[in-house]
Parts: sequence; structure tokens; C-alpha cells
Amino acid sequence: MYIDMYLIRAKRLLAYMGLFMILDYILTYIGIHILQCIIEANPFMRNFMELPFIVGLPLRIVYILFPINLLLLAYYYSDNKNSILKIIHGMLLFQFVPLFLHLFWIFQYIQLY
Repeated sequence: MYIDMYLIRAKRLLAYMGLFMILDYILTYIGIHILQCIIEANPFMRNFMELPFIVGLPLRIVYILFPINLLLLAYYYSDNKNSILKIIHGMLLFQFVPLFLHLFWIFQYIQLY
């Protein structure tokens, strides 16, 4: 039986990316609605972030599944699996920027009060 280790790695990285995107949504929501110390800088997401949490979280999960499934399809149909993994790594690193910014702002806000 053949085990595609690249596929396992790709799925794990995509799961991390989805988790980081969900955490980013939760931290952004807390920063905007509970602590009121963050503003949504992305004009495409401003209206989305005004939704109640119980409505916004499932929509965010559906929104997250689109790029994850596209990358998984690209992996399956690509001849160069390693380049798809590099793209996934890049997107994962790119996702760290807003996640850590929101964490930093929330921790700074908490230290002030």
C-alpha cells in the first residue's frame, strides 16, 4: 500500500491554515465587538465583521473551505506536488501576519487596563 506523505503533509498544513483563519476571525471579533480596540482594515470584510458571531462563524468556515479545497484540488491534479506545498507554506506564513497583529493589539489593550 502506497502512502503519499506529501498528501498527508498538505492536508495537515491546510488544516493549520483553516485553524489559523478561524482563530483570526475569533480574535478580530473579540477585538472589534468586545474590547473595541481593533478596527477591520480590510474593506471587503467590514460588513462581514458586523454580523453576529453565531452567524459570522459558520459563514467564515464556509469562506475558509473555498481556498483550502482549491489548494487540495491543485495538489491532486498537479504534477509538481512540491510546488503546491510551497504555495501552501507561503499562504500559511501570510496568515500569521494578521493573526499575530490581532493578538498583539489585544494583549496591549489588556495590559493597559
